[in-house]
Amino acid sequence: MKNLKWMCTGYLLIITTVILMAQQKPVYEKEGRGTRVTHFYENGLIKETGTYDSKGQLNGDWVQYNPDGSISFQAYFENGEKEGRWFRWENEGQTMYEITYADNKLVNVQKWSLEQRNMLAEN
Repeated sequence: MKNLKWMCTGYLLIITTVILMAQQKPVYEKEGRGTRVTHFYENGLIKETGTYDSKGQLNGDWVQYNPDGSISFQAYFENGEKEGRWFRWENEGQTMYEITYADNKLVNVQKWSLEQRNMLAEN
């Protein structure tokens, strides 16, 4: 019984190690004065990507993807602060939220629904 316990523990340790090694590590690339970081899903597709400036602040577009490769979220940062229009897609792209920031403050949120080829806006 004791040997079975140790054997199960050993198998669990091996499986955990294999799973952790199979996960994709982030990629860091020099881009201008900043660094672009890209995270991946286990299937190799991009999970999210964005740029940090030399001070470690988010700067520029930050994009997140669904496991199928479609965009789920797009944001924009200036010197680490939220700025401009952000977008979030839900329900397989049938619903989109447009979120507007100015000076790191939320200004407006609009919900767009795609129904029968017509875009309907709600505030």
